[in-house]
Amino acid sequence: MRAKKDDTSYRRECKLTDGGKSPPDLSEDTKIIMDFIKDEFKHPENEFDSDNVKPRLEDLASERDVWRSKCWQGVLTLEEKRTQHHHEKRQRRHARMAQPRPPDPMYQCPDCNKRCASRIGLYSHRRTHM
Repeated sequence: MRAKKDDTSYRRECKLTDGGKSPPDLSEDTKIIMDFIKDEFKHPENEFDSDNVKPRLEDLASERDVWRSKCWQGVLTLEEKRTQHHHEKRQRRHARMAQPRPPDPMYQCPDCNKRCASRIGLYSHRRTHM
């Protein structure tokens, strides 16, 4: 992913490409995602749409409203996939944590049946019986 642009260069770029229209107020996360989408459109192996956007890119670019609509649909689709992926990862992590752990080995004194958490603790305790 390329580096973030500062707000002034983003506005300047929008003025040049949008014919002087002011850019919409976008959060930093949305700007990063939009940059990611733009980068992904440049790679021919990526497909964003079931009706195969690649052959129609020039046609879509000439129709500004359709182009923007397709870009936003791509953003929403990728964001949904990304959110779903993170949700599944979180579910797997929580399922892994919910599995019972094997019990910790307890060391028990043969004289008084006191349980110690470690072998050195049992050794130290056994000295009291001498």
